[in-house]
Amino acid sequence: MRKTKPSLHIVFAGGVTGGHLFPGLAVAERVLNSAPETDISFLGPGAEFERKQVARYGYDYVPIACPRAPHGVAQTARFGYRMLQGYRTALRYLRRSRASVVVGLGSFASVPTALAAARLRIPLVLLEQNAVIGRANRRLARLASALCLSFDTTFAEPRDRFLAARHVTFVTGTPIRTEFSTAKHRGTRLPRIVVLGGSGGARLLNQSVPEAMAKLGSLVEQWQILHQAGAVDQAATEATYRAVGVKALVQTFFDDPAAILAAADLAICRAGGSTLAELAATRVPSILVPLDRAMDNHQRVNARSFAAAGAATVVDDTTKSVILAKHLAIEIAQLMGNPARRGAMQTSLGHLARLDAAAHVSEIVRYLASGNKIAAAGPSLAFPASPGSIDASAA
Repeated sequence: MRKTKPSLHIVFAGGVTGGHLFPGLAVAERVLNSAPETDISFLGPGAEFERKQVARYGYDYVPIACPRAPHGVAQTARFGYRMLQGYRTALRYLRRSRASVVVGLGSFASVPTALAAARLRIPLVLLEQNAVIGRANRRLARLASALCLSFDTTFAEPRDRFLAARHVTFVTGTPIRTEFSTAKHRGTRLPRIVVLGGSGGARLLNQSVPEAMAKLGSLVEQWQILHQAGAVDQAATEATYRAVGVKALVQTFFDDPAAILAAADLAICRAGGSTLAELAATRVPSILVPLDRAMDNHQRVNARSFAAAGAATVVDDTTKSVILAKHLAIEIAQLMGNPARRGAMQTSLGHLARLDAAAHVSEIVRYLASGNKIAAAGPSLAFPASPGSIDASAA
């Protein structure tokens, strides 16, 4: 939302999926809570989902060219042209709007704007939601004023250790929107299981979860099933549930996911960093099915971290839904029939939750936007210490 004479202008770069976009929206919300006069805008590829979500919060949105990495020689020339096009658009916008700081949200769509920020010497903050630093952030890290991580275990990954020695880093956790951090568990008439496929749905889960539920017999009749299937697969997923004789409410997207999770007793979902942060905040035990083709296998590393803490159980992704359905049915039955185990998982989730992540990141962003610098010797930032914070002098 454009202000008349903003004292600061913060630009969020990239989004594409909810997993990257929502942490940016969470930080923007916390910035405005502390400094209502701040101007906020988002730059991204112009996808309908991203536009709709940003508009919902009342922020400006500027579409720019954000090409994905090319596959093969034939795509390289077009990639270069589109990247240059996006870079120039971002350069003009950042210069004209007098941006104070740019926040990269971790996806490929953040690259043109982040490069433009570096060219104009505008402070750059990078958010990393996953346990393995993404390729966009690894390439941009040398240009960043600060890198905000979500997992304590990130530096245990060999490919990411070099970042610990060369860059100012903080383990803040993944920023989540206020409704998740304030959500209180409220039961429903029947215990509830929620299937989350991400903002675009997950086809393999849409195919395999109904088949898994059908294997549970009368046990599944004692549970309420809510399934987020994405726009493309909603009709097919509903048809699959009907075909196997299982009652379920299937929606394209949950407009109020915090309320949905607050009433959930169990979730089945992928293992993206933002999803895990929301599960931890709402204390929902989960069966994680990491996306097998996720870049650098980051979802599997995310899931391993939660499973090791006793906060989730993991079922490996497969290429055959019938095999996945069999494995899911075993795990679902064990957790449905064991409230004590679910309770222990909730306790573990409480230890993993970082409800102050958005506040910490917003303080870093506002500190840099105000013209301050974070020296490698250690920042003097006035946000509360937490178990997840790393002093830059130790980074």
